[in-house]
Amino acid sequence: YGHSCPTTIWGKSFCMLYAVIGIPLCLVMFQSVGERLNNFASWCIKTIKKCIKLRHFETTQTELVIVGTA
Repeated sequence: YGHSCPTTIWGKSFCMLYAVIGIPLCLVMFQSVGERLNNFASWCIKTIKKCIKLRHFETTQTELVIVGTA
């Protein structure tokens, strides 16, 4: 397979532009997915706490870390 890299000026320019736009867009997407997973985990924890009738059913950071690493 070897090394595949563009050899023309237009190919190199396209790859640089693609990287300049694609890398930040990927980071924004990963942040958005993380926030959605965090909201879903918070909702699950809150629902479970309500079902077992705990007095304080707000989700703490510690609980989210435990769920995230489990």
